[in-house]
Amino acid sequence: MGKFPLIMIATLLLVFSAYSAQLRSNKTLSTESLIETHTLSEVRNMANSFLTIAVNKLAENSNTQPFNVNNALNTDFDVSVDFEKWTDSGSDLAFGEIKIFSSVDYVHRGKTQTFTVTAINALEYFTDFLIFTDRMGGSLPNGVNYTTNFMGDQVVNGKLHTNSDIYIGRNNSAWPNFYGDVSCGGQANFWHYYNGNQYNYAPYTNDPNSYQGFHGSFTDGMSLISPTNTFFDPTTAIFPPYDFTGNNQSLFGGFDPNNNKIIAYDNISNSVYGSDYAKNSFYDRNSTRYISFSGDKMYVSPVPQNCTPEYDNLKIEISLDDLTENYGGVFYTDGDVHIEGTVNGDVSIATDGDIYIDDDITYAGFDPDAEDPLENCDSYLGLMAKGNININSSAKYEWKKSSKWVYEYGNWVQKYVWDWFPISNQFHNNDGELSITAGIFSQHGIVAPGMFGSTGGQGSLNNRGALNLYGSYAAKDYGATGWNTGNGYHKNFYYDQRFLNHPVAGIPYVETAAGEMKRKLTMWDESNNF
Repeated sequence: MGKFPLIMIATLLLVFSAYSAQLRSNKTLSTESLIETHTLSEVRNMANSFLTIAVNKLAENSNTQPFNVNNALNTDFDVSVDFEKWTDSGSDLAFGEIKIFSSVDYVHRGKTQTFTVTAINALEYFTDFLIFTDRMGGSLPNGVNYTTNFMGDQVVNGKLHTNSDIYIGRNNSAWPNFYGDVSCGGQANFWHYYNGNQYNYAPYTNDPNSYQGFHGSFTDGMSLISPTNTFFDPTTAIFPPYDFTGNNQSLFGGFDPNNNKIIAYDNISNSVYGSDYAKNSFYDRNSTRYISFSGDKMYVSPVPQNCTPEYDNLKIEISLDDLTENYGGVFYTDGDVHIEGTVNGDVSIATDGDIYIDDDITYAGFDPDAEDPLENCDSYLGLMAKGNININSSAKYEWKKSSKWVYEYGNWVQKYVWDWFPISNQFHNNDGELSITAGIFSQHGIVAPGMFGSTGGQGSLNNRGALNLYGSYAAKDYGATGWNTGNGYHKNFYYDQRFLNHPVAGIPYVETAAGEMKRKLTMWDESNNF
C-alpha cells in the first residue's frame, strides 16, 4: 500500500473519532437539557398550582396569611405563598387589590434558582358589568310592573347580571348573542313569537346552557347585592373644595374662590347676591346644579349654562386634574344635576338626587364612526345618582326673559322674569340620537320622560332614534326608553373594556347577597432568575 492511501485512512480515522466524540458530547448535553426542561416544567406547574390554591382560599375566606407547603409536599423544593395588601400608608396597588406571590426555590448546578408567579386579585366593581340590575324591567306610572326582553339580533358585548329572571326572545328567526358571562338570581326564560303571540321556547328554558347565544358562562340562582343597598361612600373622598352638600360651606358650599364672596341663589325671587365671607353663611343646598364639561375643565352653576352674562358670577370653573389629584375625583351634591359636554379627565359626578343628561356627554377623542369609538380616549366618567338617570327627550330650551304678571303687595304688576322657552324642533345635536360615554350607577334606573302616560300606555315621547351608551350601566331597573312602535329611544349599550382595570372614581364594589366581596384576577405573570 502506498504512502498516500495510508495518509487518507489516518485522516478518516481522525475525523470519525472527532465526530464520535461530538456525538457523545451532544448526547450528554441533550440529556442534561431534557432533565433541566423537565425540572423547570415541574417547578412552573407547582408555582402556578399553589397560586391557584391561594386564589381559591382568598375567595372562600379572604385569608391572606402566608404559608409554606414543604411538609405536605415532602420534596426538596422550597415552595411558599405570600400576599401584599393595599394599605393606606402607600402601595403600588389600587384600592382593595391584593398581590399574591407563589415562589418555588430549587438548587440547580449548585445554585439556588427561583421561579415566581404573581397575580393581582382585585375587587369586582359595578363597572365590571355592561349591565347590572335588580330586575329586567320596571314599574309603570300606575304601579304595574313590566319586563323587558333581549330580542332578535341584539348583541350584548359585556358581562350581564340581574337579580331577577332574564328574558330572551327570538324575533325574525334571530336570537340575541351574549359575549360576556351571564348570571341571574332567578332563571332564564326563552320566548319565540308566532302569529303575533308569545310562546315559551321549552328546549332552552329547560336547559339554558344549551343556548348557543351564550358565548361565555351562564349561572342562574346567583343573587348579588342590590344597587339600592349601596352607593358612593362619601367617607372615601376628600371633599373640599368641591362639596355642594353643605358639609364644607366655608370652603365651597356657597363660597366663590374667584372673588372671595359667598354666593347665594334665592329660587323664589331669582335674585343673586354676594356677601363678604362669613362662617355658617347661607347656601341653597338642594338647588339643581348645571354642569358642562369643556376641555380639562368643568363648569358648575345653579342656573343653566346658556344664561345671560349677568349670571356668569354664579359659574364656578373647576380643573379636572385638580379634582382628580387632590380631591378624590368625585364631585358630590345633594341636588339634581343637569350634565352635558366633552370630558377630558378622570372624574365622577355623584348626587343624592337625579341626573339629567341634556345632550351628548362624551370623552375627548371619542369617534362614534370608528371601529373602536374609544380607541383614542384616555378619559373616564362616572355618573352616580340615588335617583334616576333622566334622558331629556323634550325639545331643547333656551333661558331668557319674558314678561309676566305677578300679584305683589295687593296689586298685579308686570315684571320681566327669567324662564325656559323651547327652541323649535331642536333635539340632541339635531339628529334625535344621544351618545353617552360613562359608567352609570343609579339606585332607580334610566328614564325617558314622556315614555309612559298616566295609565301606563304610550306617553308624549315621539321617535328619538338611538340612545348609545359606551361604558356600563348598573341600576335597580333596566328600564324602558322606547316602544316597538318606534317612539322613544332604542338602547345600544357597548361595554368599555378599559373599566376592567380602571373602575370609575367612587363606584361601589360588588358583594354577594350574603355580604361577601366579589373578587377577580386582573394580572397573572411568571418570572425566573435562570
